[in-house]
Order: sequence, then structure tokens, then C-alpha cells
Amino acid sequence: MTALLLLSLFAAPFRLLLQPETAAAVFINGFWSIFNLLLLAAALIVALEQPQLRRTHRLQRRLSVTLRGSQQHTWQGQTLDISESGARICLSSWPNLADRVELLIQGDATRQVSLIADVIRVDPVSDREVIVSVDFAELTQAQQDELVLVLYSDVETWYSQARTIVDRPLASLRFIMTAVQRAFRAPQPAQRMAVYKQVAAAAHLYCGGQFHTGMATAINSRQLQLQLDGLKPEALDLIQKSNLPLGVVVNQTVNSPEATRLITQLTHVETTNNSNPARPRLQLTLSFPRPLDGRQGGVIQHLIDTLE
Repeated sequence: MTALLLLSLFAAPFRLLLQPETAAAVFINGFWSIFNLLLLAAALIVALEQPQLRRTHRLQRRLSVTLRGSQQHTWQGQTLDISESGARICLSSWPNLADRVELLIQGDATRQVSLIADVIRVDPVSDREVIVSVDFAELTQAQQDELVLVLYSDVETWYSQARTIVDRPLASLRFIMTAVQRAFRAPQPAQRMAVYKQVAAAAHLYCGGQFHTGMATAINSRQLQLQLDGLKPEALDLIQKSNLPLGVVVNQTVNSPEATRLITQLTHVETTNNSNPARPRLQLTLSFPRPLDGRQGGVIQHLIDTLE
């Protein structure tokens, strides 16, 4: 139908040249052809519309959020957008976060909800401002109900006669006119990044019957970053070629006698200092095996909470 309409519009000038007496009929049919063409184009754009990547629709709500990390450290922020599955939160300072935090979301009036969220991305905006993207995790039915009330019921603007957000019809028209461009553009989801809490604690790596002394520099619920200095080449070769789990002993602080023992697997090795090729400084990324989460999960969370 769209092709036939375009063909008829293309033939209209020739009809006017060959039969000028039919000008009124040509103009009327041309007007209706353009009108029908707009409707068909809208239908085609809907058919070609790209699927939404998010599980739930995001609302442009500005809600106050208290973000609580380890050691009861808290940061105040505000949501840029929020849904029933996640949110983007703007903070005025750079937090030292692990990959799981506790959120307290306050509605416009009296409603609030407390929940656990996974930090999936941290995007810097300026030297002080940062945007933290979170995904709500392990929501109970009661938390889901409270979140729905915060998002949809506790909205002060609905009860106010004055609107703070002004409609922009020209911007809406521009959005509609550029729909064709978006219809043929395949959206790509934002990459999830590994978020670590930066720490400083003495650590020992056990491999091949030997202990190698190092420093734990970062940790989250799934991985631990360990820095080793002066490791011999044969020891490094043994660590890299060993497919067996590696034992790690992490002290609570640099000089603390209290230690925590964990089983890990080597994920990545990176050389950070080449000043002494014989004994380079190594940055090891160790992952916590998921089958051991039942035994080590609480211990890992305790380390995240206590290490500084």
C-alpha cells in the first residue's frame, strides 16, 4: 500500500501536465494520499520498533536515596530514573562501594522502602559527582509492594495544582519525526562493570605447598584482587598453570592478627611493574567458586564489611 501511494504521488505531476482540467481532483487525491501515507508510515515504524532492553519501564522520578555500604557508611543521593527492577542514582561524592549495597528510597511524602541492590555500573560525571546504576536483588513480596507504593502512589505532584515539569511539544514532535532513525538502529545494552571496594589488608596466597605474601587491594562478593611483589618466575609459572583451587588468607587489617581463610580460583594475572623483570609486581584477580557460596558467602560479606 505504501509503494502504491508513493507511485500515485510520483504520477500526480504528469497527470496535471497531461490533463490540467483534473487539477482539483488531483490535489484532493494527493492530499488524501499524503495523509494515508503518514498513517501507514507510523504503522511500519511500530512494526519495526526495537524491543525495550529493560525488564520494566523507567520513570523520570527524583527520589531521595540513602545508600548504605560497609561499616555503616552512608551516602545521600537522588534517583535520575527508577523502575520496579532498578535505578540510576546520582551521588555528590565518590563512594568506596562493593558490588552489593543497601538502599533506603524515600517517596515524595511518607512512603519509603528498604532493599538490597547490586551495583552494576559506576559512571563518573565530574570530579565529585558520580552516577551509580543498581539492580534490585532478592525483593520480597512486601518490598515489591512498598516499592510500587513509592513509585506510583506517593507522588506529591498528583495532588498539586502547580506542575514543575512543563510539556515541550516541539521536543515531542522531534522525537516522533526521528522515529525512523531509531527503528533501524539496533540498541545495545550498557556493559556491566565489575565494582570493587578498595581495601588494604595483608594477605597470603597458598599454592604448591608454599605461602606467598601479598596485599589484598580490592574485593567484592565474587572476586578478590591480590597484589604480590617479588614473586619468582617459577612460582608464577606454577600459579598460572595450576588448575587447582588456591587458598588465600586475608587479615582483617594490615597489622591485624585475625585472619580469614578462603578458597579461590585464578581468573586473571597482570604485571603492573616491569622495573625488575626477574621479580615483577603482579596483580592477581581471584574468583570465589559459586559451589562454595553456602560455606564462604557469609565470610566474604564479613570481609567486605570489615576491610578498609
